[in-house]
Amino acid sequence: MIGDRIRQMGKKPVVFVLMPFDAAFNDVYLLAIKQACLDAGAHAQRVDEQIYQETILQRVYDEIRSADLIVAEMTGRNPNVFYEVGYAHALGKKVILITSEVEDIPFDLTYYPHIVYRGRMAVLREELARRITFLAAQRKAERPRKRKSTRGAPGPSILNGESSEGIDHTPAKASVAVALTSNVSERASDFRDVVPEVALTDELSRISFRVQQLQALQLPKDDAEIFKFRTVCIRIDVELRRLEERAVRLDDAQSAERITELREQVAERLNAARVSSEPGTTGGI
Repeated sequence: MIGDRIRQMGKKPVVFVLMPFDAAFNDVYLLAIKQACLDAGAHAQRVDEQIYQETILQRVYDEIRSADLIVAEMTGRNPNVFYEVGYAHALGKKVILITSEVEDIPFDLTYYPHIVYRGRMAVLREELARRITFLAAQRKAERPRKRKSTRGAPGPSILNGESSEGIDHTPAKASVAVALTSNVSERASDFRDVVPEVALTDELSRISFRVQQLQALQLPKDDAEIFKFRTVCIRIDVELRRLEERAVRLDDAQSAERITELREQVAERLNAARVSSEPGTTGGI
């Protein structure tokens, strides 16, 4: 596959791009996505740039499987892109979702972080390069370290406790799977040991977007939907408390202040949902 060959030759992370084959998106790909990948030291690939003999769907499957990262353009709600994103999520791939308009994000995907660029190529390029750099570092840290050959190396010294030379005994960093939503399990790796400040900033940006979406939603009227809405509020607050603890450990007062504001906004929505579920009241805002 193309991605595997590029990786073997240049050892650059391969970013496979999912987007509509429409001239309207050429600037998004050429001026923002490809340039962001260059800025991050990665290689962008789109299926229509390749030569292949299998069906296009099989080619897309293969490239998604072999890619290090996926970037998906959600603008316009293209059904093919949605299908391919679902396949990438099912494989546990790291997917960066981008959209020009918030309205193009379906409900089930509002819990995933999006880059909302509103037609601004410079904004998309800068933010995308930052996320690609961060996620590529995560992926590199996830890979198991290779043991060096011990052939011909001296054995361990029992007297002084030294181990054999040439063996990497560094423990691999663990990834933590966290369920963040009511109907979608989002797997996220906790790489605080890699770049703690960037990791906190990235997660805070993601959850700020989720709170923004939560505020934009009308309160449901059905009891089952109200319960679901309240559950989402509680889970977001739990995640915010976790981020608040990290901000305190990092002595990041600015992030801690922002987290406090977000928790207050979530609490307001939760209280509104509780009031709407009481007898004699109606849902909606």
